[in-house]
Amino acid sequence: MKKIFLCVVFIFTLTLFLNGEDKPEKIILGFEDAPNYPWLLPDGTGITFELLKIVEAKMGIKFVYEKYPWKRCLELLKENKIDGALNSSFKKERMEMGAYPMISDTEPDISKRIHMEGYSLYRLKGSNINWDGKIFLNVKGTIGAQTGFSIVDKLKKDFGLTVDDSVKSVDENFNKLLKNRIVGAVLQTSAADFVLENNKQFKNKIEKVEPSIEYKAYYIMLSYDFIKKYPDVAKKFWNTVAEVRESKEFIDKKKEYLKKSINK
Repeated sequence: MKKIFLCVVFIFTLTLFLNGEDKPEKIILGFEDAPNYPWLLPDGTGITFELLKIVEAKMGIKFVYEKYPWKRCLELLKENKIDGALNSSFKKERMEMGAYPMISDTEPDISKRIHMEGYSLYRLKGSNINWDGKIFLNVKGTIGAQTGFSIVDKLKKDFGLTVDDSVKSVDENFNKLLKNRIVGAVLQTSAADFVLENNKQFKNKIEKVEPSIEYKAYYIMLSYDFIKKYPDVAKKFWNTVAEVRESKEFIDKKKEYLKKSINK
């Protein structure tokens, strides 16, 4: 009887191994607690969540979402207290916090992105501060930006600007602009355009400057501990994100979400 029991246990264990059952019961994904329309909103809605619902179903693993200030989200990723962080642009320094899908030691795999997004300059109507596509013009004061966002370093290092990134939301930056505490704000385009369109006070006094300052890919980062424990799951996760992003199912969901949010 003992031999039969051991044989059954061996066969069961072997079956689990061959079927690739070495996977987590859940994947904990952190995201920023400030609105980032249309991708991520604090109430758990947004295009990124629509995409991940499909990924979750395809992978058969439960996704659990936790929201934090962005800096805290990256810290928790580094401490392996969450498994992933949503919607992170690529910064070499962030590779200390967690892993991106990569094609080399220094280059992320853009095919595994979750979406593309840009940054734009916003100013008071009548202001002469400008961006001509290469340099900032007539900047006589401080530029506002969101706490922890990758554009901050670029504004400081590449353009020598004084940046106030003490607040985390678009609304707070626009309020600073109205109070003349900053001379302009460089913000993620989709989120800022949405706030501008849906707030009459902002819309009457603030305008966006064309062209965009930059336009780049965003990824889901994974913790190094998660990748070490579940390398095949991590690879499948990024591959499934890429597959779903281009699927008709997701594209239809994306159109449906945008239509509903605009008509609210």
